[in-house]
Amino acid sequence: MENIVLKRDAGGAHPEERVIGFTAPALGRDTIAVFVGEGESTFTPQSAVDKNYMKSLTQQEAVSENFDRALLCFSDDTGKEIRASAKTRAADPRLADALRTYRKLLRATLESPRSLLAGHAHLRRHG
Repeated sequence: MENIVLKRDAGGAHPEERVIGFTAPALGRDTIAVFVGEGESTFTPQSAVDKNYMKSLTQQEAVSENFDRALLCFSDDTGKEIRASAKTRAADPRLADALRTYRKLLRATLESPRSLLAGHAHLRRHG
């Protein structure tokens, strides 16, 4: 995958040297993509109120972060957009490792609540 820019509202991701993979489709649609490689994520608020709030938190009106892996979840046609721009390659084991790491972190968050209230809410939802 080369020179793909995913722009959504006020933010975007630009994976530069990258490999991307998808999990199995849900209801016929791609919903999760895993990126491994070098990239940049940006966010620039559009309204003055949002810019001021961002500046109060970060001392900047826009944020830019480099990343070396990312998990994206979506319910729109982002998967189709990525597939249309990407070249097919052999599976990269780093993708499975990244996905496994994210899933482990998500499970740990749910199984080890950070507060009594979070634990109670989890039990009410999941018995």
